[in-house]
Amino acid sequence: MKRLSVWIAFSIGALALASPLLLQSSVLVNGKAGKTPPIEKEGEIYIPLSTLKEAGAEIQKVGGKVSVRFTPIAGAVQLDANEGVVGEWLSNGVWRMRLSNPKLEDGVYSIDWEVRNMTSQTLRPTETGMKWPDLFAADSGKLDSLPRSDRAANELSFSELAPGAMVSRRLEWYVKSGQKPDKFVVRFEVTDIIKQLMAKSKVAFAGPSNFRVFLNK
Repeated sequence: MKRLSVWIAFSIGALALASPLLLQSSVLVNGKAGKTPPIEKEGEIYIPLSTLKEAGAEIQKVGGKVSVRFTPIAGAVQLDANEGVVGEWLSNGVWRMRLSNPKLEDGVYSIDWEVRNMTSQTLRPTETGMKWPDLFAADSGKLDSLPRSDRAANELSFSELAPGAMVSRRLEWYVKSGQKPDKFVVRFEVTDIIKQLMAKSKVAFAGPSNFRVFLNK
């Protein structure tokens, strides 16, 4: 059985002396194809350091040691969340949210994000730990938001909403060639301070606090 190893390529000369076999195949790391093919030597397959970096691995070289750290695939982490599709209202017991009117044009993906207060108290989303939404592509990469979209998300997050009130903003992300927007994720970071604020307001989540919306279902 062939073992999979990491090839730390520091010099071309060292590779030449080792006489490796350059494989005519590609490597997928975290779902991303590397530009440099793997190398096989003495029954082992070596993956170029550059391929790992392209896939998002954190590489550090300190003295004679090299550290390779893999982070979870973006958007694919085990996040307990309320799930749905575009146009569907989702609820976590405190907030209801819905996405609508998705559009991809000139390398920018935009969508309307609506949030409604379900409780009997006046609240701001930030007072319950809501973070700005993240958009993930089908290849699990996180898309970069436009500055004006960040401002819109910030405005929504700090909006003071009376019981039953709703706020809506249009959010936008850059989409690179070949990318396909796939998941919209809203996380709630419920710290001790947030727990105290929610307890003071007498509101509580009913089940998972987070939201995950599948954009292509």
